[in-house]
Amino acid sequence: MRRHAGPLDKRKKVTRCQSCAKRRIKLQSNSRKQCEGGFPCEYCTRTKKQCHPPGSSPRRIEFVIVSSSTQPDHQILASPAMIPRPNDSLYLDYFALFVERCQFTRGFATVSSDLLPLISSSRPLKHLTLAIGALEASRRGSIHTYRGPDSPQVASFGFYGRSIEAFQKQIQTSQGLEREDVLWTTLFLGIFDLMSENSGDGWANHMSYGISRILQAVKPADDPSPLRMTLLDAFQTLEANRAIIYGDGSFLIEEYWSSHLPGPITQPVGTMQRIIQLMLEVSGFSQRFFEGIELIASDDRPLHPLISELAVEGCRLHEKLESWYSETAAERDESDPYIKLALSIYHALSRVCIPRRDNSVKKSWVYLGVSNDKGSMSPKEYKVICSNAGIIKTQIVHCFA
Repeated sequence: MRRHAGPLDKRKKVTRCQSCAKRRIKLQSNSRKQCEGGFPCEYCTRTKKQCHPPGSSPRRIEFVIVSSSTQPDHQILASPAMIPRPNDSLYLDYFALFVERCQFTRGFATVSSDLLPLISSSRPLKHLTLAIGALEASRRGSIHTYRGPDSPQVASFGFYGRSIEAFQKQIQTSQGLEREDVLWTTLFLGIFDLMSENSGDGWANHMSYGISRILQAVKPADDPSPLRMTLLDAFQTLEANRAIIYGDGSFLIEEYWSSHLPGPITQPVGTMQRIIQLMLEVSGFSQRFFEGIELIASDDRPLHPLISELAVEGCRLHEKLESWYSETAAERDESDPYIKLALSIYHALSRVCIPRRDNSVKKSWVYLGVSNDKGSMSPKEYKVICSNAGIIKTQIVHCFA
């Protein structure tokens, strides 16, 4: 039996070439009829055969687990270079993980499984979900082995570009806007922009000029599918936040939408849905306030009828907020994260339209016409309040700064 060379053996390890191995030529030194190893080997050169170098064995890393047992346990793993590249199914898994964290509503976190048939049949939506999944994978760092063109981040923007290209062709068709996947693609385009940029302007544009315009063009369905209702419920939450942040109104407070659209948007039986509806109303009030106050000269504001109208509307919203707070007190579970969020929204909205108990803000509401009782103020104090035309505006700006 041939013995293996020891660690101090100075002899060179020789392996026959692939050509000799295929022809079953034995390896033996100092023989003219057998392979002597090396490249090119003398046997192939002498017989004028094409010589191929010996094949390299695949690299591997051997991990040895030290335990109390006498027999060591060896685990042999392939080197990182042998790990297969990420595929579409892996990116879809990361997309599902990302959606689970997007808890816009209670039902949105599980929508990824319901979207699978739509993803498989819609090219723009499929590429977009892969783009979000690849971007999420690059952030988690679990497949950071690849760099350059093979990195998940580069793949993400490649999927995004293909989704935009297919989406532009889709919406140009006659029935493009009525398709279910068009709304979902527009929603996730905004979410992708929110993930990949810092300003959030891309997301706001998709909300204002994307989903909003499409929904207004197709009108609310009489019997929408559960998937459509999940989208509308999430859109209401996102639209309310966009309207508050950017100081805009929203078409969702129009009577056509607030009265005829079925589901939780028009029948807000839940605590969270009701405060979101109030959020939309306050954003509309904020827009009307800024647009109206800018049209009135500073000297005309104290006695202008629009100031009184704004003050009355602010009080009306204040009463609705207080009614929400008192009516939901019994059913509120303050350990619920959605209830905590609803309470935070309530306190933020209250800063916009509540006449505070402290003197400075109370005087501001006297200036707006909520009360004509000036007995608690001196004429000098009242004159200062009337001359400060931007006092309420400043309070609203600080609320959302």
